[in-house]
Amino acid sequence: MSETSYISTTHSGHVATVVFNRPPHNFANPQVMRELLQTLEALDADDNCRCVVLTSEGKNFCAGVDFSGAVGEDSSSDTANEDTGDIAAGLYATAMRLFTTRKPIVAAVQGAAVGAGAGLAAMAGVLAAPVIQITPLMGSNLIIVVFAVVVIGGMGSILGSILTGVMLGLMEGLTKVFYPEASSIVVFVIMVIVLMVRPAGLFGKEK
Repeated sequence: MSETSYISTTHSGHVATVVFNRPPHNFANPQVMRELLQTLEALDADDNCRCVVLTSEGKNFCAGVDFSGAVGEDSSSDTANEDTGDIAAGLYATAMRLFTTRKPIVAAVQGAAVGAGAGLAAMAGVLAAPVIQITPLMGSNLIIVVFAVVVIGGMGSILGSILTGVMLGLMEGLTKVFYPEASSIVVFVIMVIVLMVRPAGLFGKEK
């Protein structure tokens, strides 16, 4: 397999571990995504590989996209002069090809998975066991967040719940990046503020 700048691969038996190496936040850009695609396609052709674990070094799994136009420290790369539209188009084209790889992929996600990171996690299954104890009550903490989403969006408003879910997901992800200590309470702080200003929720109808 060819060497890449930001992606490393190790093998243990029939399992290949693919690691992002752009810490601490592992921002994606066209070069990173092309290298990931190249790596996964090579593993597709490797009969000894039966499963891929996708993970990353650093604080966050992948905290979004780098639209600065430069790739890390290598400002002389072929993406250095791309504008935001070129970067987005390149990412989209590569991402569509990622979904055509054939080997089963498990994502071991730590920290934030925002934007491109969420897409990569969606491409794979998410390995929760290393960070969340598996119990019959697993997922109960998510139910509390879902309740907060419905209350903030407005009871009975499907559109409100959808838009609020997206908004709160972005807020929680950004909080994990810039102020991790508050990431577990930011949803509830927003809920309290919204209910103080608009008790029926953002999209709920006042009686």
